[in-house]
Amino acid sequence: MGWYLAWGAYKSYDLERDFSENQNGGYTTQSYIDVLEKGFIQHYEPGIIFQQDNAKIHRSYRAQEWFERHGIEVLDWPAHSPDLSPIEPVWRMLKRKLYELYPNLLNCGTSDADWKLFKKAIIEAWDALDQNKIDSLIRSTYARVLACQRAHGFYTRF
Repeated sequence: MGWYLAWGAYKSYDLERDFSENQNGGYTTQSYIDVLEKGFIQHYEPGIIFQQDNAKIHRSYRAQEWFERHGIEVLDWPAHSPDLSPIEPVWRMLKRKLYELYPNLLNCGTSDADWKLFKKAIIEAWDALDQNKIDSLIRSTYARVLACQRAHGFYTRF
């Protein structure tokens, strides 16, 4: 069985925030589908199971319909389970590395120069992460899912 983590869809493409009157800068189903169209679909191989969490934009009727229309199986995710995706500890690793390399980043504003610095900092922090740790987390996905199944969707050691 193959796995494709949602991170792969986000890796090269920005998920655009919706600043329309009703959205106030949140992410929408349409922005999620746009990223899937741009960053995921060309890498998808039949038989691979797509993993995502229970975010509203992932569970929406339109998103589910998109996966069905493209014949993509989505991993059934328990509603109240712990977040078993390896991306969560990777986010923590990235944040720690970011603060280690750029301790004054929290003092930045929102100018174009600050945004450029922020993007540069994230890329440098990402490049400095230990790929072996990330690979280990990815390899542990199957064990995480099994542990969650054994715990009937409740918390596990992961």
